[in-house]
Amino acid sequence: METEFNFKQIVMKNIFYFVLLFLLVTGCKKSELVQFDNTYSAVNFKPTNEERTNFYHFSFTTVIDSDHMVIEIPVRIAGMVSDQDRSFNVEVITSTTPPSNFAIIEGVVPANNYEGLLKVKIKNRPELRTTSDTLSIRIVKNEFFKEGAKELNIANITWNDQFVKFSNWLLHSMFTTPYYSPNLHRALVAATGEKDPSDIVKIVNKIYAGQLHTYLQQWKEDHDGEPLRHDANDGSVQCLGWEITTL
Repeated sequence: METEFNFKQIVMKNIFYFVLLFLLVTGCKKSELVQFDNTYSAVNFKPTNEERTNFYHFSFTTVIDSDHMVIEIPVRIAGMVSDQDRSFNVEVITSTTPPSNFAIIEGVVPANNYEGLLKVKIKNRPELRTTSDTLSIRIVKNEFFKEGAKELNIANITWNDQFVKFSNWLLHSMFTTPYYSPNLHRALVAATGEKDPSDIVKIVNKIYAGQLHTYLQQWKEDHDGEPLRHDANDGSVQCLGWEITTL
């Protein structure tokens, strides 16, 4: 009888603990339910560089002889879309150039869109042929958006006016001149109107139409008969054109 009584006590205790545990679990679930906030909206910069997610670079070599350029930084929202255009705000953290060399135009996410753009006006200047300007900005909250993810909240923007020598220049130099210089590169892009200054194949194809020759002739006429010359580091003063074959 005593053994039977002890067994009943154990069973009753287990039932009691099971009921208590069930009440605790269901009670926690009810109190910890998270309600979805359909009014929440935040905005983040959208990475365009897989290795450096908050880095954005622009070059005036794509818009030859322009004194300014309006660049666009993509953003993406977290939250619900809206049936109206919504603006977002940014603040400047640091800059290596005076405020006169850049201006924040606007940041807008269009109606019924998850993505938008930040537009910034940047200024060209002669120094950018040898150096770069940098600007770091951060998204700040406003009436439409909160700050987004910390790792996507800052954009580091750089710009310059520097050409990079074609990696396969020697292979294609027979169609231009054998001697490379930034001035030649600039003339090739300006003459052909090619938007990608690194695409030598497209540039060479356009040269066949005689655009470079026409450009150089016009330059000479506009400068009292003085031809456009190379600007290499060794001080060479050779003029650009097919008549130049050797140093």
